[in-house]
Amino acid sequence: MTPDETVVLARYVRALCPQQRFDEFTPDAWHDVLSAYDLPAARRAAATVAGRQPFVSPSEIIAEIRRQRANAAADYVGPGLTAEVPDADPDDVTAYLAALRGQRTRAASGLERPRPVAQLLGGVGRAVPAPRRAPGPMSIPCPRCQAPLGTGCRLPSGRPRGAGPHRERATAAQQRWDAAS
Repeated sequence: MTPDETVVLARYVRALCPQQRFDEFTPDAWHDVLSAYDLPAARRAAATVAGRQPFVSPSEIIAEIRRQRANAAADYVGPGLTAEVPDADPDDVTAYLAALRGQRTRAASGLERPRPVAQLLGGVGRAVPAPRRAPGPMSIPCPRCQAPLGTGCRLPSGRPRGAGPHRERATAAQQRWDAAS
């Protein structure tokens, strides 16, 4: 929240609680405490607090913002509810945790709502098409060194060839793929 927004919030609270006393230093003091929060969230929290009691303090606004964020996050993930899986590769732990933290922060701030169950289940049961790729050279026996299917090519001495499959093997695998397509 900017200092100008803090002045707006103080005026809003003054309108909600006319018996509460404010002076020219109140917005500055409130800004020191509330600068980390945004104005819409602070206004919602102040209105909620003012509905319960005749005076509103910055600490009560912060407590109400946290309570509202916790309620919003509870709708997203909480006791008895399954956690929404973030759109990140779970094998990349760092990226997955970052996506999870970002998702929970957006949910707590009210920027993201849980997807409806119908939307989540929309893709369940549909077959995922396999990509059509040419098989590699190891998918056929080598016509040059007679290495069997799935094993690496060998030198004339019988030792493993470290440079990969023979060119003839790669060419034959590609020709077999082209003929099948």
